[in-house]
Amino acid sequence: MLPYEEIEITLGADRGYDAQEFIDACIEMKVTPHVAQNTSGRSSAVSEAIAQTAGYAVSQQKRKLIEQRFG
Repeated sequence: MLPYEEIEITLGADRGYDAQEFIDACIEMKVTPHVAQNTSGRSSAVSEAIAQTAGYAVSQQKRKLIEQRFG
């Protein structure tokens, strides 16, 4: 088992959580925010460095599958 410091923790959320304060809080807690980008008339608080990772892409695909069940 990896030591706690080496485990990457991610948090998936819908675009309602795409706010700079929330993203900054996640990063401060060493949690990678896999929050859907809200670009409707504004720029997203989720950095492109996060959005372009393979893990982010997988999280968004899984999130869509989950939301289809509830939609």
